[in-house]
Amino acid sequence: MRCLKRIGNIAIDISPSRGLGYVGLLIGANSAMDNIYQACKVDSSGDCGKTTTREAVGDGMYDFYEWMVE
Repeated sequence: MRCLKRIGNIAIDISPSRGLGYVGLLIGANSAMDNIYQACKVDSSGDCGKTTTREAVGDGMYDFYEWMVE
């Protein structure tokens, strides 16, 4: 019984962290959208497609893709 109570307390403590995870995802998505906007609308250096791909798939996967294409 003691173990079940402990598990219940842990579950109660973990629940708010799910909300923090969603907040982190929203902040990350907002940052990605800002980077894409900056590359495509403000800075006309021609990096729009590269930045969009990098933000969509993540830096690690994009670096792997560039390595495979070379």
